[in-house]
Amino acid sequence: MNRKSFPERNRRSTAAAAAPYPAGRRFWIVLLAVLLLAACVPAVDLKALTPLPTVEGAVPLWVATEALDALTTFRYLTDGEVTSDGNVGRYHVEGIYQHEGRAWRARCTVDAAGQEAALEIYSTESRLWWSAPGANDWQAVTRWPAFRQIAEDSGPFAYWPVPVEYQPGVPQPETRQVDGLACRDYLFQPLDTSREATLRLCLTPDTSVPLRMEYTAQEKERRIHVVREFVDLNDATIVVPSPFE
Repeated sequence: MNRKSFPERNRRSTAAAAAPYPAGRRFWIVLLAVLLLAACVPAVDLKALTPLPTVEGAVPLWVATEALDALTTFRYLTDGEVTSDGNVGRYHVEGIYQHEGRAWRARCTVDAAGQEAALEIYSTESRLWWSAPGANDWQAVTRWPAFRQIAEDSGPFAYWPVPVEYQPGVPQPETRQVDGLACRDYLFQPLDTSREATLRLCLTPDTSVPLRMEYTAQEKERRIHVVREFVDLNDATIVVPSPFE
């Protein structure tokens, strides 16, 4: 998706408005903390983490729920394109990510068959300053300031999965069989509990249509129901109408 598809707005979430530091300053504080940790803490092998349940004939479901969002988000952030090296279930996005006048080279890789994922961000001098490997480490990626900014600038659209918090130790939605597909249901519920919406993501064993999305929202008398099937992962950015604006 071309970044120009998202209107330029200066909207800020309630959480951001209540934060003690401006967004730009928080970014540099987080960056400094990451650099200090990288220098002081030995690397941890996240590949040993237990992957989410899978359904025979389908790739691991976390590809649709977490890593796929990272792929498509980085395609938007870097003007990159989802590509494959010919191996089944292996995809890449590589491009230039710009933030506050600076540029970094970013590469996001998902290997569904091997149940591995990695996000790498380099400075323009090609020095690695952050890497987040592992299927269960994407909550750190989705909390990166740039991901939040997409949701705040997206106008009357909800960019999934920003409203869904990935917290360590908190059970994730159960993987269920729906019409023979591996599916998960995510609930959007803003502070006003009278409104809610459900996003259902399903992985299919059919490689020609690998991902199916069904979105249902209800607010008073207004109901939204959207069903989409993604044939090409380059078109798998999950953007749906929201009644919560």
